[in-house]
Amino acid sequence: MEISLYNQQGETIKSIEIPDKIFDQKLNNELIYQVYTSSLSNARQPLAFVRNRGEVRGGGKKPWAQKGTGRARHGSIRSPIWKGGGFTFGPRQKEVNFKKKINKRQRQLAISQVLSQKLRDGELFVVDTISLEAPKTKEIAKIIKNLLPKLTNLDTKVSSKSKQFPSCLLIVSPKEALLKRSARNLSKIKVSTLDNLNILDLLNFKYVIFLSDTLPILETLLIVK
Repeated sequence: MEISLYNQQGETIKSIEIPDKIFDQKLNNELIYQVYTSSLSNARQPLAFVRNRGEVRGGGKKPWAQKGTGRARHGSIRSPIWKGGGFTFGPRQKEVNFKKKINKRQRQLAISQVLSQKLRDGELFVVDTISLEAPKTKEIAKIIKNLLPKLTNLDTKVSSKSKQFPSCLLIVSPKEALLKRSARNLSKIKVSTLDNLNILDLLNFKYVIFLSDTLPILETLLIVK
């Protein structure tokens, strides 16, 4: 399969060959849903935590005598049946496990199918290189703002600070730390490396831009021989 290779101004340089095993997959919604939900579960942190009767403060003294008062016997005011007492069988943080196992091949297929669909929808592009004059947020915002309207039907007057500015995921090689640092203040733009490529980002961001030097590495990550 051949697609156009662009420069950072949105101009076509040439056509390049991309692997069909990654960018020409049929969409399987059930598989993508399974991988997406498992990714959400694996990213979930068990934060809920309550104290039992041995951890709440106070309650060292018996509230009243065992016998002779006419009332029910109680050993501590921190019993679970008292207001302000400990909890019984409440969430204990590390005791909860939200992990869901997903096979490596399933994850690779789901990512390939999402990339294929984005390519068919005109939401995936390959750019030769992106060079910045300085590690500044306005530099990367200017490039993305000038790049997307030329590749798509976006309004060229859309500001990068506007809510109408489309979300964009930029995939770079690990050595491009300058780009990642420059875009960290832009909520609609995320710079990620191939090591962190996941289906959550691919589905949450509308446009995906690959730098050309990441494609050979992408083949080794997603194509199972």
